[in-house]
Amino acid sequence: MFKRVILGLCVAAVVVAVAADVLWNSFRKEREMRAAILTSQGQGALYALEGGIRSWRRVDSLPRERGEILLQGIVRAAPEILGLAVFDAKGNPVAQGGRIPPGLIPSATPQWYLDGLFVCKAAELVPSGVAPARAGGSELGAGTGQGNEADQWTRTLNGPVWLGILMDATAYHKAVAEARRALECSLALSLVLTLSGVGLIAAVRCRQRRAIVAELDRDHEERMKERSELGASLARGTTNPLTAIWGLAQSMLEVCETTNLPATKEIEELRRTCRRIADEADLAMGRVNSLLEYARAQVPCPTQVNLDRSLAETAARFEKEAASREIELRANLQPVRALADPGMFRQMMAHLLANALAACHKGDRIEITLDIPAGKTAVIAIRDTGEGILPEDLPCVFEPYFSRREGGMGLGLAIVQQIAQSHGWRVEMDSVPGKGATVRVLDVRAV
Repeated sequence: MFKRVILGLCVAAVVVAVAADVLWNSFRKEREMRAAILTSQGQGALYALEGGIRSWRRVDSLPRERGEILLQGIVRAAPEILGLAVFDAKGNPVAQGGRIPPGLIPSATPQWYLDGLFVCKAAELVPSGVAPARAGGSELGAGTGQGNEADQWTRTLNGPVWLGILMDATAYHKAVAEARRALECSLALSLVLTLSGVGLIAAVRCRQRRAIVAELDRDHEERMKERSELGASLARGTTNPLTAIWGLAQSMLEVCETTNLPATKEIEELRRTCRRIADEADLAMGRVNSLLEYARAQVPCPTQVNLDRSLAETAARFEKEAASREIELRANLQPVRALADPGMFRQMMAHLLANALAACHKGDRIEITLDIPAGKTAVIAIRDTGEGILPEDLPCVFEPYFSRREGGMGLGLAIVQQIAQSHGWRVEMDSVPGKGATVRVLDVRAV
């Protein structure tokens, strides 16, 4: 499950990254396109200015004052133009109209300046086919201070100059800001949609998986129910004949023991046979009762039970058998009260202890523990040092009719699982072959 979540998040990250790259490229292209439009507008205005000055100089002189009046008139007539200027070849301004901030150096590359875009163009303002105006000529009077300025102005116009225009970029910045906000909203929306899509897919797959698991569980329960009903039917049909066989064997044994029959070899063989028949019938009836016990739907009637006391009483029933086989049986029980069906709880513990004893041999040890490691949830554990269980058998030990032990029916742990589930508990087992096994009953809430 964790790997699927990580995989989903990685897919979402890739999708969001791709979407972000596409949206950013779209935003960048739009920004560059708007800057190119603003630049082309400025260059168009400069071409028009260059052509206008050439045409003017073809028919008349253009004094500096008139040139600045021309520039200012253009700025006033075009709101998108913040300022116009004429620079000499060294980049010094010689005439301007509108707002041209100081320190701007003309260049072929457009320059952003606060709320404007400064665009320049190298130009030749001498009309084609017309000789350059002579300095000190008629463009302004010569021989005065104004004449000297006129000479400088004329020399500037006769040589290479820079025409500069400062375009109003307010609309550009507004459009870029709106595009940026749209980009941010699109990224946020794509992130939300991607995560929602991944979450939806995960939810659908989780729901499908749960539905499949539920269907498998229903099929399993139905198969187990059919097997249990079949086993119960066979068990009920077998009980009466077994009871009759056991009764006849006991009657024949009593006749042999109470009647003064001669102690012949045949009579002794008859007695042994009767005892063997009675013992086998008794064992078979015990197995049939286990089968009926598993097949019967058990509904607990929970009351407050002293689990430590009930465990101690159940363990006492097995002390004699354990001692006779030289198996150590000990208990370490904390006082715990919990809601449980007393009879079903003792039945569950008896099955666990019987299973542990069956796996042990002389010199082995069985330990029963009851404690509350955290909060109000008790843990019951039964550990043995017996034969243990193979790793491939562990997933099947709680399945009914599964047993590797000769003569075992495979119902003891199945009944334990059934009782635990009816109480809302969990049963787990771990084992090391040759070193024993541990069965734990978990989620036992103390009161």
